[in-house]
Amino acid sequence: MSDYVKLTEAPTLVFRAPECGTCYQECESDGDGWLCPSCGTSWGYNDYDEGGTLYEKWSGEVLDGDPAPPDADYFDDPQLKAKRAELQAEQNARLWGCEHGLFCRGKCAAEDEIGATA
Repeated sequence: MSDYVKLTEAPTLVFRAPECGTCYQECESDGDGWLCPSCGTSWGYNDYDEGGTLYEKWSGEVLDGDPAPPDADYFDDPQLKAKRAELQAEQNARLWGCEHGLFCRGKCAAEDEIGATA
């Protein structure tokens, strides 16, 4: 006997977008490639082995302030973590219908139903 889960119908296949290696945000498709919603870096669809193009270079817009230092301390900053969490919650809501994302597995809907009947 195999250990496969028995299903009543075949599921759809889900592909996830790549993540920015610095911001750890799921990138969005911009029609020509991938775009990080946090830092604005852009990659072509097949540029997995190459670095992306920084926002200032591809947009021509000069961003205010100093560049973020490439060390872990900066990315552990509470304000940046909060921004990343907010962006991830927005992205999860858009993609999965709740802020918890793929791993919610419908718990929010079940909690909403329980709360609605109570």
